Amino acid sequence: MKTPIALLLLVAAAALEAGGDALVRGGLFGPTLARRVLLLGSGALVLFAYGCFVNLPRWDFGRLLGVYVAAFFVMAQAINLVGFGQKPSLPILAGGGTRIKIIEAAAAGKAVVSTTMGAEGLDFDDETEILRRDTPDAFAEACVALLTDPARTRAIGEAAFAKARRLYDRGQTVDRLVEVFVAAAAR
Repeated sequence: MKTPIALLLLVAAAALEAGGDALVRGGLFGPTLARRVLLLGSGALVLFAYGCFVNLPRWDFGRLLGVYVAAFFVMAQAINLVGFGQKPSLPILAGGGTRIKIIEAAAAGKAVVSTTMGAEGLDFDDETEILRRDTPDAFAEACVALLTDPARTRAIGEAAFAKARRLYDRGQTVDRLVEVFVAAAAR
């Protein structure tokens, strides 16, 4: 697929997803029951259209995921500003929780840029399996570096994929849990 067409499709997909999310959000906080039902129903239809748009055509959406995430972020920020009067937010540089998205991206062979805290507890080696950056400028520079160096992006993605298969594969995880439970039951 040609680059301008792919970019146009990515922007359209981002608009559908961000727009559907905004409609659902509006429906959750609508002033009347009728308005809530209308917005929630409309949001569901738009999100369904987004799912069809992304999954039905013969295009490799996964290869374009990084660009899509950037387009979605910009689209969501614009909708939040226009639709909800919220000023654009900054990237999350501190927080906690599970790191499942990083593992999912690695399992898909994607290169990941994260903060140190964002990848806390994960056993990915910095610079070869993940890029850890803790300032907004360094984070942005790493993203641009990956976008402009396909060989490095591919190498990091492949290394992350191998690590994810070795450490986080569902079968491996289940086997380790069984071992733990058997050992605990034997005590």
